[in-house]
Amino acid sequence: MTKLQVWLADMRAIDEEELFSTTLIIEKLVDRRNELGLTQADVDDLLNTTYGLCGKWEAGIRTPHASSLGRWIDCLACTIDLIPLEDLDD
Repeated sequence: MTKLQVWLADMRAIDEEELFSTTLIIEKLVDRRNELGLTQADVDDLLNTTYGLCGKWEAGIRTPHASSLGRWIDCLACTIDLIPLEDLDD
């Protein structure tokens, strides 16, 4: 079985909602915000967004658009790395 076939088999086993979920990313961003000692209101101010929006993202009430997610990542001075699936086995 090729790596592509293994990947396709794995993807069929993952629920679509799980595959496209931002939950893990948001959990990491909450951890980073806390490391920096910032409140949700601080992040709202840094992003120049509506008060409470960061809290809604973190609670899963709303999902940030890709551009907002990028700005959120930038304001917390961090990155998101893309790792090829075949490298995860190492």
